[in-house]
Amino acid sequence: QPLPNSCSPSDSCGSCTGKHGLNTNTRLQKAWESLMMGKADGINASGDLPIPKTLVMNGDLTAYFHPYQKHAYDSIYNNIDGLEYYFPSLGNHDIEHVGGGMYGGDEWVGGLPNCNAEHAIGYFKSAFCGQIPAFDTDRIVRYDSSSLVYSWDEGRYHFVHSHYYPSYEMASMKYHSSLEWLERDLQMAHDAGLTTILFVHAVQGLNDAMEYILLGKNVRAIIAGHTHRCLHRRCEGVYPLNEDQVKNLESLEFDAGKCIPAAYDTCQVLNGENLIYAKDMEADVTFPEEKLHNHEQKDKPLCPKPAPIYINETDNSLLCRRVIYSQPNFPFESGQNSTETIPIFWSGSASFETFLRGDFFEDRIVINAMKVSEEGEAARYVDLHTVPNAVYPYHEVSDVEETTIYL
Repeated sequence: QPLPNSCSPSDSCGSCTGKHGLNTNTRLQKAWESLMMGKADGINASGDLPIPKTLVMNGDLTAYFHPYQKHAYDSIYNNIDGLEYYFPSLGNHDIEHVGGGMYGGDEWVGGLPNCNAEHAIGYFKSAFCGQIPAFDTDRIVRYDSSSLVYSWDEGRYHFVHSHYYPSYEMASMKYHSSLEWLERDLQMAHDAGLTTILFVHAVQGLNDAMEYILLGKNVRAIIAGHTHRCLHRRCEGVYPLNEDQVKNLESLEFDAGKCIPAAYDTCQVLNGENLIYAKDMEADVTFPEEKLHNHEQKDKPLCPKPAPIYINETDNSLLCRRVIYSQPNFPFESGQNSTETIPIFWSGSASFETFLRGDFFEDRIVINAMKVSEEGEAARYVDLHTVPNAVYPYHEVSDVEETTIYL
């Protein structure tokens, strides 16, 4: 659609973004409540699956941890009926603000370096003082205060929350890498005969050093977020061509297709998670009425200016190509040091009302890509949508079907 259902043409970009975010997160809340209260969800009609009582939030709790965003987050995630255990983590939108992501600066007390990030870290640390509802400190088996990484057990399973990604660190906040801690934690879990599930907000942050840490430790799945248009077993998206690329289009080794930035008339954003191919447009989606134009970057005068995005002024469109954000297994380049691979699963994002449901049995792990239906209920993505589609133009059915990992 040109605009989310929760917005009107008179809304500003900020107003529409806020309304859409509140609407999608509230719909997710209600869908989760229906699952946690035992309501059938399309994959549990027979009632033989366990009723989920745990929610794992894999980073990016807010957009930039401004006070009003934190308040909106609390209003939803502190009040989920049926939830017994809540395990949150911090993503780049919560703690990595030095790249200009603050939209004008910190807003808690004004102007102090890392202020919003410090509040995000303070929020997470408050969990160990009983300040985050449903965060049960008695469940935590190990925790590292310098990197915030922590782990908990359930039956034969060991779960680890590594926040943004394990090697991330920021000296100005005394935020340290968790690599050494993670190596010890995984080894202890392995020695105890446990099967590990690793949560990483941005799996793209995993590097070659992680092979030695993760492989051979019975890590059977990595759960990721971060990239909105990655879902379940595929992490690919749409990226616009710049003017120089279009001039040399015949020499490029990829196909290009006409695309538009959805909702451009409201937000004037050329590049991001809003790009859709013209061939995938639904009947009620039209080309932007506002004339597309490149925005000059003025906030980073010492940085090289990016090449202008190509704009077809005849029909007010762009040219886009396929971009692979991540391979579906770790190590990303298999076969170098080991034949072992660990599958990666992406949860999508609240923007598209997607999430993962994981059921953990003694002999297997079952993971489903989930979506909130028009009626507000949780259902399998494959039961609601066909793929490929405008949001996931490169997904195949096998990428979103139920996955079973036998132990």
